[in-house]
Amino acid sequence: MSGPALLHNMSVPPRSVIQLASPGLPGRTFATTDPGDWRGFDPKRLPPKEKLEEAFEEAGLPDLVGVFTPPVPGREIERRIGYPLALALLARRSGHLYLPWRPVYPPLLPGSPLHLVFPDDGSPA
Repeated sequence: MSGPALLHNMSVPPRSVIQLASPGLPGRTFATTDPGDWRGFDPKRLPPKEKLEEAFEEAGLPDLVGVFTPPVPGREIERRIGYPLALALLARRSGHLYLPWRPVYPPLLPGSPLHLVFPDDGSPA
């Protein structure tokens, strides 16, 4: 007996519930502020790309690939980032990744704040 017949005859409940708890991602963590609280932000009148690029000059962000995660209660935040730098950060998003070399392209904004984590492995981008 093999294939589906073997699986059909196994005494496995038809439904299993597995609960996972993420240990979190260790590393330097920056948090964007809530886009609803950004003063001066108008989604119909975005700042020029040059202005968003300038926002990085004194930001102190590592030149590493980062990971956007939902906010995790109790995580130590190194810095909270508001508009316009938060918009520039989000504009360098590719899925859940932050790519420091990606040109700024104004994104679809999330409805809530995000954490940007630079993992502790020390690898340069």
